[in-house]
Amino acid sequence: MVFMDEQEFERLLHICRIKLQNAEREKIKNDIENILEYFDTIQQIDTGNTAEYYHPINIDERLRQDSESAFNDVNLLLANSKTHRFYIVGPKI
Repeated sequence: MVFMDEQEFERLLHICRIKLQNAEREKIKNDIENILEYFDTIQQIDTGNTAEYYHPINIDERLRQDSESAFNDVNLLLANSKTHRFYIVGPKI
């Protein structure tokens, strides 16, 4: 079964900005064909009665409760920051 014709393969090489020698072209094209054939095989699997999983192991996450607390000591917040003319100076990136 042919998944990718020569024109599509040329377009893919152009988009990726790749130039290949003839031996490399055939090897890469065969590899892409094998990958597409594998995905086609996977797509044919019936998953209608399968539950959705996002992780193979069920993890019970214990999250902490968020709570508000008042903090009014502005000087303590700004103790480690640099200021210039009443502005806070951030790190250089």
